[in-house]
Amino acid sequence: MTLIVFNTRDELADAAAEMVVGLLEEAVHKRGEGHLALSGGGTPRPVYKRWAQPPLSDAIPWAKIHIWWADERCVPASDPESNYRLAAEAFLDRLPIPTDHIHRMPGELSPENGAVAYAAELKKFADPHELWPRFDACILGMGTDGHTASLFPGSINAGEVTRPTLGVSADYDGRPAERITLTPLVINAARTAIVLATGAGKASMLAQVLGSDDDPVQRPIERIRPLDGEIIWFLDRAAAGNLE
Repeated sequence: MTLIVFNTRDELADAAAEMVVGLLEEAVHKRGEGHLALSGGGTPRPVYKRWAQPPLSDAIPWAKIHIWWADERCVPASDPESNYRLAAEAFLDRLPIPTDHIHRMPGELSPENGAVAYAAELKKFADPHELWPRFDACILGMGTDGHTASLFPGSINAGEVTRPTLGVSADYDGRPAERITLTPLVINAARTAIVLATGAGKASMLAQVLGSDDDPVQRPIERIRPLDGEIIWFLDRAAAGNLE
């Protein structure tokens, strides 16, 4: 695990954007293509916007990058709550990424049907005998309750250890929603998982997550432990305020 603390959110966004581009450059060089998984929310938006601007917009052959999502609300792609829409407005619509490389979670479907459809899409791009592609970078956030993607506190769904995707119902920050999420099986196969956390509201939870006591049931972010990769935390000073 690597933990990096930045003085400002702008510095964090710059560094995270550059790191992901570096990981994708390496992937294209070694394997001919790269796979990037995204999350929604306000914290990654500045990162995404930087990819649409020089020099990062010109740094790698974006036409060789596949875009995936860690989770999505079950809303149409045009809905303001859509994680796809956030990414499309921030950078996807501004870069030469082929439409068949943009693997949107089908939020217009029910949670379970959407999860089944996305599992099938993952399988199409997996190596032989695998069920999903290995992401070169997976961007995640962390809620004040310790959730990540759409994995929320409470009893661990048995599907998390047997299926690549799940349909879930959740009520976070007063916003109930039906959702589709990747499970830790897929996320933990990533070469690099990057967790972005900013703001004083995350400080208490972050201190618990990075403390000595494990509780992956109540703090789902603790379920993210890449098996043959690394996890990198990008924090601002406010989020890191309760860390020693």
